[in-house]
Amino acid sequence: MHVSEETHYGGQAVIEGVMIRGKTAMATAVRLADGEIRVVTGPVRSILSRRRWLDVPFVRGTPALIDALALGFRSMLLSADLALEGEGKRPMNRLMFAGSLVLALVLGIGLFVILPTMVAPKFSGGLVARAASGAAAVAGHSAGFIVLNLIEGVIRLVVLLIYLLLIMNLGDIKRLFEYHGAEHQVVNAHEHGRPLSEAAQFDTVHNRCGTAFIAVVIVVGVIVHAFMKWPDWHVRILSRIAVIPIIAGVAFEIIKAAGRSRDPRWYTLIAWPGLLLQRITTRKPAPDQVEVAAHAMQAVLDAEAAEAPSS
Repeated sequence: MHVSEETHYGGQAVIEGVMIRGKTAMATAVRLADGEIRVVTGPVRSILSRRRWLDVPFVRGTPALIDALALGFRSMLLSADLALEGEGKRPMNRLMFAGSLVLALVLGIGLFVILPTMVAPKFSGGLVARAASGAAAVAGHSAGFIVLNLIEGVIRLVVLLIYLLLIMNLGDIKRLFEYHGAEHQVVNAHEHGRPLSEAAQFDTVHNRCGTAFIAVVIVVGVIVHAFMKWPDWHVRILSRIAVIPIIAGVAFEIIKAAGRSRDPRWYTLIAWPGLLLQRITTRKPAPDQVEVAAHAMQAVLDAEAAEAPSS
């Protein structure tokens, strides 16, 4: 998933298709069982567009993330319905779909929040003791907290890597990752001013991808958590969850700055783990998958062109 901002385009892979989001319009394109490409367009109704007072640096990150998750949820559900309709089946049960997302959220908190912070001390070895034995006791203890938080961040990244490696070759997930690559290719083609018919020539990696955003979140999290020292485990877990809006806000601003920069080498230093992870979360798509992504992008461009005032 991309974090969309200003006139940048982004989106996500969905079931047998791609969703592309622009500033005011979005489109979901899905390949049906009979080979037809079905495209559904609609307006983007974001929290930031309705609550302009939230659109300030370091605050807008959380509502933008909520927007992206909500739009992703609706697009995934729409793609499932279209795929089932193409097979002559009934639409997906909304309650079951929502339940599966809640379960995924709970498992995500367990894997990427609770597990890393609980096991970090077991992997610290003598690093914390050596850091705390410096000449200045206060500085030493601070270094110890930083070491523990750094270890926690590394474990979080390793857990994410292992999880992706375990699921990357599963049939449906592999297809999803291929459509993810197709989404990046059409966005890259458009941003380079090339026709969408040439999208297959472009890379499947993009700086604004949600995978890179996750890596930035992990790096920023290490810094923010270091200021909170290393409290008891129950306080630590609650505090990790409580500061998610702060971390998301800072990470969002970094992503925005990277999108504006023409020489984002500084961003690459921070997000390189996420850029490498994209080599897992995106796969080389087939031409027919790129075609689906191009339909979604073109639908958004056409919708926004129709909304533009005539000169």
